[in-house]
Amino acid sequence: MNFLQVAHLQEAASLLETFYTTVTLADITVDMTMTDTPGQIDYDRLRPICYPNGNVIILTFDKSIPECFDNIEEAWMPEIQHFLPNTPIILVGNKKDLEHDPKIIQEAKKIGYHPGAEKAAKLPGVVKFLETSAKTGEGIKEVFEFAALYALLGTGQEKTPSIFRRLFSKK
Repeated sequence: MNFLQVAHLQEAASLLETFYTTVTLADITVDMTMTDTPGQIDYDRLRPICYPNGNVIILTFDKSIPECFDNIEEAWMPEIQHFLPNTPIILVGNKKDLEHDPKIIQEAKKIGYHPGAEKAAKLPGVVKFLETSAKTGEGIKEVFEFAALYALLGTGQEKTPSIFRRLFSKK
């Protein structure tokens, strides 16, 4: 087992799923709670429930399907900018293990497409671009280390408490 349940990360989330892990940076321990949200249009109204307490967004796309990066630009970035305009975004290209696959290379060349750091740098709010492979585990630990770092650095703005915090807070 790698950083998280890597075998599980190979499959896309079909419902909201929550994962917990601990990351140590130098001598600081950061307990992290991550909510994996589905991207299907059916969940457009459910996803924002997860946003109010987000410190960092890890936004992933499938490097083997060129249209996935288009979804980042056309759907995800506007949604994130609306609900979490000052939250740092870590953009992650997954399926790095397929980047040398001849079929994938041929398809990308056909449409003149190569998503990467250059394109990521142009997106508002993106503070880091990383590549991972759930199959090999490459890069996964680094994603969460950077997420912990940016969560610690903060955005300088107080987050709005979620309804759950308001309901269960002491008076």
